[in-house]
Amino acid sequence: MVFDRKIASLFVILLASLICAALGLAKTYQWEDYTQPFTTDTGYIGPTTAVQIQVHLPDHIIERNEFIYLKIASSNLELEPHPMLKINDSFWGRYTFSKNSDLSDKPLKIKTKYLKPGLNIFEFYAQNAYGSRYLIRELQFDLPQLEGIEPPIAVKPAIPRVKEPSIPKPAEPAIAKGEEPAIPKIAEKDTKPPAIIITSHDAARGITVKKENEKMKIAGKAVDKSGILTVLVNNRDVAFDRNGNFETVVDLLFGKNEFTVAARDRYGNIGRTTLTVVREEPRPESPDEIEPSLSGKNYALVIGNDRYSYIDRLVNARNDARAVGKMLRDQFGFESRILLDATREDIVRAINDYNRILKEQDSLLIYYAGHGEFDEIANKAYWLPVDASADEDTNWIIADTVTSNIRRMASMHVLVVADSCFSGTLTRRRGITGLMPKGERYRYLRKMLTKKSRTLLASGGNEPVSDYGAGGHSVFAAAFLQGLESMKQDMFSAEELFYDYIKEKVAGSSSQIPEYKFILDSGHEGGDFIFRRIGK
Repeated sequence: MVFDRKIASLFVILLASLICAALGLAKTYQWEDYTQPFTTDTGYIGPTTAVQIQVHLPDHIIERNEFIYLKIASSNLELEPHPMLKINDSFWGRYTFSKNSDLSDKPLKIKTKYLKPGLNIFEFYAQNAYGSRYLIRELQFDLPQLEGIEPPIAVKPAIPRVKEPSIPKPAEPAIAKGEEPAIPKIAEKDTKPPAIIITSHDAARGITVKKENEKMKIAGKAVDKSGILTVLVNNRDVAFDRNGNFETVVDLLFGKNEFTVAARDRYGNIGRTTLTVVREEPRPESPDEIEPSLSGKNYALVIGNDRYSYIDRLVNARNDARAVGKMLRDQFGFESRILLDATREDIVRAINDYNRILKEQDSLLIYYAGHGEFDEIANKAYWLPVDASADEDTNWIIADTVTSNIRRMASMHVLVVADSCFSGTLTRRRGITGLMPKGERYRYLRKMLTKKSRTLLASGGNEPVSDYGAGGHSVFAAAFLQGLESMKQDMFSAEELFYDYIKEKVAGSSSQIPEYKFILDSGHEGGDFIFRRIGK
């Protein structure tokens, strides 16, 4: 009896272990043809911990479209699983979708910058503990909504075998005495390489483009009597139509760029032609020749959060944001975008938008007024959007997110003006350049304009700051607005604004000490943010 109980116990333990092991493994599926719906033999997949679906996407879908649309037919059995989709293990490429979705619903809008030509991994999982309680019944790309999409490239045809014709035996009466019979010629396979014609440029002559041209289109036609199998530009596959017409966009570096266009026919013959493109290089200038470059645009992203859903509300942040956005627009010519009571998604999406539109000579000012938090254990600072919770950091915006985004920005100058608690922890513990020496102002401003700057003007260091001040503004916002209004010079740096108006005024009327420093790990190169009044 005792022996039977031991066997039963061991069996239960073994069975439980097998079940746990099975639950811990992520299932992988292959989506063979992206133009057809994805289904399984069982009619569904059920993400327990995570399910991966691998699909190959061609170059032209990724390169020519900003978005791709995915229809998801899903359902849940009980509770709320919060279905999630993660693409190629990207932190930003994560999407939520309806737990009771149908293919007739609005498809999921996916940014192609999270995709890549070739193999892509779509991972489905659940945000909470009930991952096994929803099902994916079918997936389908909504191809008609893709602008400029071309049909998928067909599978490469196999090289046809040439059938050797038999030599017919000549009739005896036709052969004269003493003559050899005539043997018919055997058809020879094609040995001539394809001809390549470049239609976008004169390939016989060197091409010179301006230094502003970062990309260039190469178009042409590959011709061969036996048919074209592949077209490549610098060993990269390029889509072509049934007539051999092809087109692609290439990146240009400064100086000489060489592009080899190759085409292979069905017999393996390869034809090549080379295109040489010279992109003009910037002329090196001495510091005395450089004039302050004000040709770029000035942008301002102004955020003011008062009405928090889960933590104490503020009073003046919205007023501060409106006044700052108006001041920058009316007196300094900024294109101001004002976000009031912004969620995490609103803020991150707006910063990403500027990542796409900013050019090298542009400047961006990001103003944030709202709650802030500091994690002493992790030594990290956070901005708190209006959907943030005090005891759960899912919607907090860590300072590293802001830093990594401004590092990627192409603009010459970025200034973050932060009026929140613990805002100074975005920076190192030292100043930028100190007070500017008296005299030589113009030479100083000229030098600051030619070097990248990534700086922070903070209402305080690692400390709480006040939401109350004079005239319906916080102490810091009031000083910032007064400084912009009262600076005697029509062109001045953010450092001058800080030392002339903000530092003493804020520290003298409150317990907080404002700071002006460069942002850690942001690409700062010693420049400074320059303000210039309209018409000056």
